[in-house]
Amino acid sequence: MPPCPDCHQPVSKRNGRDRRGGQKYACSSCRRTFTENTTSAFNGYRWPPDIILTAVRWYLSYPLSSRQVRELLAERGVDVSHRTILMWAQAFGPLLAAEVRNQSRYARIAAFYDVLDWPFEPLYRPGRALIGAASAGITLELGAGTGKNFPYYGQAAHVIASDLSLAMLVRTGRGLRTPIRGLLVADATCLPLRDASVDTVVATFVCCVLPDPRPALGEIARVLRPRRQALFLECVLPPTGWQRTLMRVLEPPMHAVYGVHWERDLPALIEAAGMKVTRKTYFSASVIRCLFAAKP
Repeated sequence: MPPCPDCHQPVSKRNGRDRRGGQKYACSSCRRTFTENTTSAFNGYRWPPDIILTAVRWYLSYPLSSRQVRELLAERGVDVSHRTILMWAQAFGPLLAAEVRNQSRYARIAAFYDVLDWPFEPLYRPGRALIGAASAGITLELGAGTGKNFPYYGQAAHVIASDLSLAMLVRTGRGLRTPIRGLLVADATCLPLRDASVDTVVATFVCCVLPDPRPALGEIARVLRPRRQALFLECVLPPTGWQRTLMRVLEPPMHAVYGVHWERDLPALIEAAGMKVTRKTYFSASVIRCLFAAKP
């Protein structure tokens, strides 16, 4: 059962289905009724995320009034009021601001990213190998960075490598090989891909650095074909032991460099996005976790 999006308590129960046939849930703690898609930041909006985010970017990035943005959208067949644009800016402006900070952070460290990651890479290799071997068909990699996963993909995968930072993708050129079919500068929260167009989605150390991973998980579920899988590799806090203490000490400086958040319940967030976690594998004293999730 997905946790309640309001009180985050895992005490929900099935409560029928909505008009589109989606499963409804009821929280016995706060009595909130919600669906599997309620946790999406774009839930309840008429227009798709790419239109909303484009309008907000225009409004915040250029000296345009809400009425001028409305006229630009109208020329493209999108009929909204200027008040709606102002509401979108208030709702999604902070999300975009956080993404801009993330993009700027990785642009600054792109030149020496591999050096920063070098001490930790031996811990990541078993997970990268597992994910590379499981990838097949049209594979979308989110947060490809400098191409650390590229050597692990087999010939069964046809990989489109994407990242929010152009500075990071530029550095992948030296590692391009046959399975890599293209590079794409894209925002994980607003992917320029059709619904159900991808066989595998790979996200290694992506959800732990996003300010809010829920929109990205919603996009992963959207572009993934039914009965196909998403593969995640993340750092997690072990339940006990000296490793947990050490990671708590390291989290503030790692957050300053990478923007990491290690305490998120990623399996619950994946389930809330409409996918089902089918496999969990831990590496390096339970500090690294690999998750396989399937779309029904």
